[in-house]
Amino acid sequence: MANRVVLLERGTVAVDGLVPEALSHYLSAGVERVLYISPHDEQHECPHVARAEILTSSPNGVQHFGEPMDIKVWIRHLRPMARGCLGIHLVNQSHASATALYAYPPEYAFGRKSGTTVIRFHIPRLRLNVGKFHLRIFLTEPPWSEVYEIVDNVCGFEIVRNEFFNWWGPAFCAYHEEFSTEISADDSKLSATAGTCKTVPISAYDTNK
Repeated sequence: MANRVVLLERGTVAVDGLVPEALSHYLSAGVERVLYISPHDEQHECPHVARAEILTSSPNGVQHFGEPMDIKVWIRHLRPMARGCLGIHLVNQSHASATALYAYPPEYAFGRKSGTTVIRFHIPRLRLNVGKFHLRIFLTEPPWSEVYEIVDNVCGFEIVRNEFFNWWGPAFCAYHEEFSTEISADDSKLSATAGTCKTVPISAYDTNK
């Protein structure tokens, strides 16, 4: 077993030392990635995202495909909002929004009095494709009105998926829809000019290849 580790971050050496030191650094960095804290202090009057956090299915920002995930956002609004709107984009490593969550009036009303509001989104089965993602958070009034804040590239996490095609990477798609498939023989008669058709048994894919 190794007793020395070199840990790289963005192409540079972050830790060159003993295993416990490198492990501690790696785990603490994971906590920082899933948590966003606003640079604004508590006296900042303009409505803003004070804090955001993702709760992944495994520690350190690892989310298993198809499992639940929660996102919590703290909105500080010393100055009340008229019709506050919160939108969250889950952005993939190609910087494209894969899906979105939102709390819009009139169904969801918040921020009409001075204070702090916590909004929690629960996703029962997250079906994002494998790869790295982050949050892009929009705090606004309704469209074509005031934009209070856009917070981008925060709360990073990674989607992993076991027992799936090992060649299926992040570039193949952004999201997996639930679907069913039916395969059957076509018993209709073909025209004489269409030639003949032979039914070939379909074997299950070997995902380990």
